[in-house]
Amino acid sequence: MSNRPASGQSRNAWVPSYGNDGIRDDPDLCSDSQVYMGGDKSRNTARKSSAKSPEGSGGPLGAIKRAVRALWATRQTEETRADRELYVKTTLRELVIYIVFLAVICAITFGMTSTTMYYYTKVMSDLFLDSSYSSSGATFRTLTSVEDFWKFAKGPLVNGLYWEEWYNGNAITEADDLGYIYYENKLLGVPRLRQIRVHANSCQVHEDFQNFITECFDEYSSGMEDKEPFGPYYDPSAENYTAWVFKSESALEGSSHWGLIDTYSGAGNVQNLQSTKNGSMEIIDYLEKNLWIRRGTRALFMDFSVYNANINLFCIIRLLVEFPATGGAIPSWTFRTVKLIRYVTVGDYFVLACEVIFCIFILYYMVEEAIEIKKHKLSYFKSFWNILDILVILISIICVAFNVYRTMAVDEKLKSLLDSPDIYMDFERLSYWELRFSNAIAIATFFAWIKIFKYISFNKTMTQLSSTLGRCAKDLAGFFIMFIIIFLAFTQLGYLLFGSQVKDFSTFLNAFFTLFRIILGDFDFHQLERVKSDMANQKNEFEIADYFKRGYQKMLDKLNFKRDKIVDIQKALKSADINQDKRVDFDEWRQDLKTRGYADGEIEAMFAKYDRDGDRVLDEEEQRRMQADLFEQKAALNKEYDELEGKRPGTGRRSSSRVSFDESGEESDDEDSGTKSSRTGRTTNVSYEEFTVLARRVDRMEHSIGSIVSKIDAVLVKLEAMEKAKLKRRETMGKILDSITESDGTSDEMKREQMEKLVRDELERWDSETSMMSGRTGSRPDSGQKAGQEIEDALLNMDDYLNVM
Repeated sequence: MSNRPASGQSRNAWVPSYGNDGIRDDPDLCSDSQVYMGGDKSRNTARKSSAKSPEGSGGPLGAIKRAVRALWATRQTEETRADRELYVKTTLRELVIYIVFLAVICAITFGMTSTTMYYYTKVMSDLFLDSSYSSSGATFRTLTSVEDFWKFAKGPLVNGLYWEEWYNGNAITEADDLGYIYYENKLLGVPRLRQIRVHANSCQVHEDFQNFITECFDEYSSGMEDKEPFGPYYDPSAENYTAWVFKSESALEGSSHWGLIDTYSGAGNVQNLQSTKNGSMEIIDYLEKNLWIRRGTRALFMDFSVYNANINLFCIIRLLVEFPATGGAIPSWTFRTVKLIRYVTVGDYFVLACEVIFCIFILYYMVEEAIEIKKHKLSYFKSFWNILDILVILISIICVAFNVYRTMAVDEKLKSLLDSPDIYMDFERLSYWELRFSNAIAIATFFAWIKIFKYISFNKTMTQLSSTLGRCAKDLAGFFIMFIIIFLAFTQLGYLLFGSQVKDFSTFLNAFFTLFRIILGDFDFHQLERVKSDMANQKNEFEIADYFKRGYQKMLDKLNFKRDKIVDIQKALKSADINQDKRVDFDEWRQDLKTRGYADGEIEAMFAKYDRDGDRVLDEEEQRRMQADLFEQKAALNKEYDELEGKRPGTGRRSSSRVSFDESGEESDDEDSGTKSSRTGRTTNVSYEEFTVLARRVDRMEHSIGSIVSKIDAVLVKLEAMEKAKLKRRETMGKILDSITESDGTSDEMKREQMEKLVRDELERWDSETSMMSGRTGSRPDSGQKAGQEIEDALLNMDDYLNVM
């Protein structure tokens, strides 16, 4: 793939002794540290050998050999390390030639495709996949049953295949205008329906159901195909119908197809449609009426081809409906837009010229690589670039061969179609390999662009990529192995977790590619999220964490109840001795514990346990014994509580509730009902949570009542002070009036001054008394009114609490 310059130095590669003089001249096989040994002496020796060789003669044979040698000279066949100038010339020459080759292959690939292909595929897919066959908007994409298929076949399928009216509703009368889709795309031949069936009893029914299920139809496999005729094939009126007779893949010249569920052969029961809409509708109605699709049907193909002369493109269409053993129907489709007729326009003939030049280049590089293999033997294959050269050449040869075959096959098929326009012409296999051809050309072009680094490696900057990859190749290989192991593990995990619910994980291969898409950020997160939400909404039949948490809470409640019980009894011993005679009789004991909410039976049992002499009185010794027992029990409970707190799975809470004790002092607990049994005589069947809520409400109500009482007392004090002040003012006014009446000898002026002075003194005294009263009560003069409002509000709140209770 590189050229050899015509220089005297290059002729050293062709002397008989070349390759045996210890010189390694391959820049790709030798490291940069290897230097040509021999210097001028070696070059002089090589020149002398060249001068003595027959090639050094000036005859015609020598000139031809020199020309041939110069034509295929490369850095791997010439001694370029000894002559830097020769190395540069050879490299540049190879690069220029390769750039021409790259331009030719790009012209071919871009001449094979166009943006029109995408729009052609879109138009055809929209017509057959998105046309509705029911008022609910159902399309082929949403097809789910056999009934849906027949509705589609009699609706969007025949309507899309046969355009027998103009867009204004007038019938198309000219024969040349019939057979077009969208008035532009010629339907080639007639469409074909083909189904593949499995025979009855292809699977084994479990012995428990053999009396009820007489037939069993397994999933599809080529060995289980039903090849027997079925249905009304014997009916003379059905002679034109081939749908009831099985035909092999070779007879149909068909090919296998990779569906969503399985890979199907090219055989089956085949029925061609007609070239008119009415004729095709009759066939479809006949097949539906006689149950052509049956329980054994596993796949149904609808094949047809169209050609658009405006853009010189074929669209090969295959609609597939798979009927899995589970029941229902799963649709899929294939639209292949290809250019099977390659040479029509001037641009096409330009591409043809480029293809001829491409073939010449391939022959040139084949000879070049053969010379290099002959020179370096097996060491030739140690270079990455040499392997890439071989791959490009092999792919190119295959593409050239297919190009020739495709041209001949298309001509033959079109000739047969023109001779018999009412037959089905199968372009399926040809279009399949046409796409493989396009893929191969794309790969070859990719490798060709990568290979350009081989010819620009003389620059240090351009060799950074190759040198970096070469030095870390082992590390990359090790990382790749570890990555693949982990990746396959996650693939298996995703397949097992989501395979039954998410389409992207329905098969191991789908899960593999889905994970690659996830790495790139392209995946259906919402579908996975729905699966996760469904799993999250499922209620576990048994929550182990809740079980342990409930058990732990029960233990805490028991300990709290017992400890509160001990505290109550200790308080009762201190407060029950009302007369302070250091003796607690039963009446005092009963009265104290009654106020603490204990029942008579419980009080009697606890008292009798420590009343050894039965005199219904606890003396000092009996009280000390009770105190000692209570202290030991409380210490043991505290220790057990601390140990339980250290192991707690959640947050425990203390309970201020009471528990009942039997005669042995143990707590009564109804674990089956989940409620705490109350003391004798108290309300039962109340859960602990409800009791706690009610107790808190009672506490809040007691607090509110206390606040109300204190406010009422303050108001009463204020009212009493106000009443005293009113009496005092009345007394003062009486004194003023008396003093005025008694002073008859004084003048009016003196009486007025005396009255003013008394009134002023009285007002000052009132102000001082009012301020003193406000200071004592901590309120303003209008505090009485405010206190009344507060009392009213508090009473309303208390009424609310009573309603809640």
